[in-house]
Amino acid sequence: MQCLNTNSRRLAIVAWLKDNAPEEFYKSLKVQKFLFFYESFSKIIDSEYSFEYLKGYKNGPVFSEVYGDYTYRNDELVSTIESMDGDSIISKINLDIAKKARFLVQILSEEELSELTHSYNVWSSKEEKINNGVKQVDLFEQDFDENDDFLTESLLTMYSEEFIDENTILNIENTKFVLSNQDYSVLTEIQKSILQNLADNENLENPVYVTIDEEGVLLID
Repeated sequence: MQCLNTNSRRLAIVAWLKDNAPEEFYKSLKVQKFLFFYESFSKIIDSEYSFEYLKGYKNGPVFSEVYGDYTYRNDELVSTIESMDGDSIISKINLDIAKKARFLVQILSEEELSELTHSYNVWSSKEEKINNGVKQVDLFEQDFDENDDFLTESLLTMYSEEFIDENTILNIENTKFVLSNQDYSVLTEIQKSILQNLADNENLENPVYVTIDEEGVLLID
C-alpha cells in the first residue's frame, strides 16, 4: 500500500468536501480552491490554519501534498477519506468555514476561481516566475498581505451560513443558478429548459440569482 502525504487534518477537510459536495470533489482545481479558501478564512478568524506545502501553479495556489495524493494516489486517497468516521471529520474542521468555502467553489466556474485566486498577492507576487514556466514555486505566508486579508474578509462575509443553508445551486453549462430551497423544490422541467436556454445563449456572470413569482415566472437577477 502506498503512503499518503496529506496529514489527518487536511484529509478531514477534503473528506468533508467529498461528503457535502461530491461534484466539486471530483474536480481537482475545485478541491484546491476549496482548501485555499478554507485555510485563508481560518487564518483571518484566528482558527487553526496552515499554508504548509503551498505552491504557485498557473491556475492559482495549490497545496502540493494534496495535489500529489489526488493525482497519483487517488484510489488510496478516496478509500482513506471514505473510511473516516463522520464525528472524527467534524472534530477536525470549522463547519462554518467549510460551508462558506464550499459555497464559493460551487457558485463560480473553474476559470472564475482561478482569476479570483490570481488576485491574491500571495500568488501574484510570484506570477512572473510561474508564467515563465518555473515549477513548484513556493508561496509564503508572509506574502499574504493586507490586500489578501481584505479580499478574504470580503469573501468570508459575503454570504451568511443561513443564506447558504436556505439556497440551492443549480449548475447548467457552467452557469451557477442560485435558488431558494423552496423554489428549487417546485422547479418544473419547462422552467429548467428556460434556464438551460439562458445558460446556452446569454453571457451571464456567476452566480445568477433566480426566484419564482406567484405565477410561476422566473425572475433573473
